[in-house]
Amino acid sequence: MYLEKLRAAQTDAFLGRIEAELNAIWRLGRNVIIGWTRDRDALLFLTCANHHLPAGIEAYAAMLRRHDSKKTLLADLAADPRFQLHRVLLLPGDERHLKGSALRQLIRRYGITRLEDRAVVLFDIVGYSKLSDLEQVAQLNSLSFSVNLALKRLNDRGLAIDLGRSTTGDGFYLWNRASGQAANERLAALAVLALADNTVQRHTVSEPNVVPQLRTAIHVGTHFEFYQAAGVTPETRDYIVGDTTITLARLLEKSAGGQLSLGDFGESRAFVEQVQRILDRLTGIELSGAIVGRLDLAVTGGKSPTRFVATDKHGHRHGFWNLRLKLAYGGQFITAGIGDEEVAAPRAA
Repeated sequence: MYLEKLRAAQTDAFLGRIEAELNAIWRLGRNVIIGWTRDRDALLFLTCANHHLPAGIEAYAAMLRRHDSKKTLLADLAADPRFQLHRVLLLPGDERHLKGSALRQLIRRYGITRLEDRAVVLFDIVGYSKLSDLEQVAQLNSLSFSVNLALKRLNDRGLAIDLGRSTTGDGFYLWNRASGQAANERLAALAVLALADNTVQRHTVSEPNVVPQLRTAIHVGTHFEFYQAAGVTPETRDYIVGDTTITLARLLEKSAGGQLSLGDFGESRAFVEQVQRILDRLTGIELSGAIVGRLDLAVTGGKSPTRFVATDKHGHRHGFWNLRLKLAYGGQFITAGIGDEEVAAPRAA
């Protein structure tokens, strides 16, 4: 026990020392870490001034494709005046603290990370601006409860999710910090399960304007993870922005109340089948005080499903599929989602 406490204290001291160095490099958010690596007795950090960030990220991505060694990549980028290379010396005994996720997570807070092939969910409350202040709070809390309950039910079945979320004011973005196809499928299953709980609540809660009607969209693509400043250090809570969040927002702009959409990312229909496999493991779970039978998720349109296209104000086209959820509850079937005939966006040619 004593040795464990000693090791923990030594690790905390190491992380505290590294954070002090990172905070000095960060300069109140003026600089962003876009790459780092180990170099013998030091950690090397590449930063880009915030006002150079858009062009800097593009340059970093282009050079990344041309280099086999991260160290030579960082050195070449450091020759560009938009970037700066920082060297933080390691002390004897620091080696054992470099393993594990704590150091990586600390560094991520001072940087920006491009994440590819990641699922993101967007929940939007219909008619939110027309609600009273307390009704808005009640509906946000109701949605948050549905998400939390879905997360717990999946964790109880051994389907762990490292869930990230950020508010949009009238809803939430959700993402799984873990990577890979299985992580994406679990996040989508969580969204469907939260929607199922919301549907049960809408059938059981008699008080008006406390359970929201939702627009929901799921998409897989690319986004950036970053941390906003909280005083003189970055927050410990992450945020995301990028192509995926833009697509989700555009899909919901064209969505009707109650609609459930899945962005077209090339393998969307096969993705639904894999999510259904997870839902099959959840038959008989309890949601908001009710036992729910089988959960059936499907692309609408039967054997010939329709692909729809939402075109935004800039003329960009976002393909998507319309989904519907059917769940057995109280001796009957209830549904979430809408039929093809209710989708406002045009069908793809």
